[in-house]
Amino acid sequence: MPPASSARAPEKPAPLTKEQLKALEKAREAEEKAARERAEEEKREADAKARRQAEEQKRAEEEKRQADKLAKERAKREAEIARKNAELAKKKADEDEKREKALAEAAARLKEAQAAYQAQIEKGKGGEGDTH
Repeated sequence: MPPASSARAPEKPAPLTKEQLKALEKAREAEEKAARERAEEEKREADAKARRQAEEQKRAEEEKRQADKLAKERAKREAEIARKNAELAKKKADEDEKREKALAEAAARLKEAQAAYQAQIEKGKGGEGDTH
């Protein structure tokens, strides 16, 4: 049985022509150029992203510093207000205490005066009764 035509040894492809080689080289160079451009674009994007993140972080830090400063100033104002309120409350309490003391002394003097007056009246009643 003769060998089948499909069983023949594979034929080598024809060698590439100069034009085909040039075309392949040009295509390879174009792919390399496109890859370089993609890499450069990705680097530019990464650099831009890094700059944006640095700016955002700087802005956030500045906002935090400003917020901390405002909070500190507010706490200082509130402490000053609390101190003044405490002083006013103490002053009012002292004035109230003086007023209460003065009222108590006036009430005591009034009571003494009433007692002395009553004693005079009693003395006068007792004396009138003896002279008649």
